[in-house]
Amino acid sequence: TPSDFSNYRFSGRMALDQADGGIGVTFFSLFPQYTRYYGLKRDPGGAFGLSAYPYGGLSCGTQSTSVVPQPGKWYQFEVSVKDEGTQNRIEASVWERGTTRPSTPQVVCTDTTYGRPTGGKIGVWSAGAGQKYWDDFELVQLDVLGGGVSIPLDPPVLIDVRAIEP
Repeated sequence: TPSDFSNYRFSGRMALDQADGGIGVTFFSLFPQYTRYYGLKRDPGGAFGLSAYPYGGLSCGTQSTSVVPQPGKWYQFEVSVKDEGTQNRIEASVWERGTTRPSTPQVVCTDTTYGRPTGGKIGVWSAGAGQKYWDDFELVQLDVLGGGVSIPLDPPVLIDVRAIEP
């Protein structure tokens, strides 16, 4: 995926098959050189929300979308992240596939911390039990007027991680 873009809209869908699983996407990721990224994720048992790793740095009215995913259902997401010079502005929404997309972002955050990422890669994140699924990723480079140009994505690199049986 592109690593030198600083303003983009990232969208797609994700699903999980167990209520105690965690799922999400990462963006403005500096991985593997540095473990620093933003995430739109759902920790096991909770709602989708925005986070920054290392933790802290986000200033938000709320970090939660209040959308708690149900096993076996697909959830659409859209995140836009912009480097505005003195801060990053992040807007995000999540909604169940087949329902109406929220008319305004559910979460709006800024990050003014020193060393904040000003561009980076996209990725996926998971934790806890069960299978996780992602599909239909689209990355759109945003221009200064707010429009965008779609960025072709390379085929994903998939890794099958399995527990070692004794």
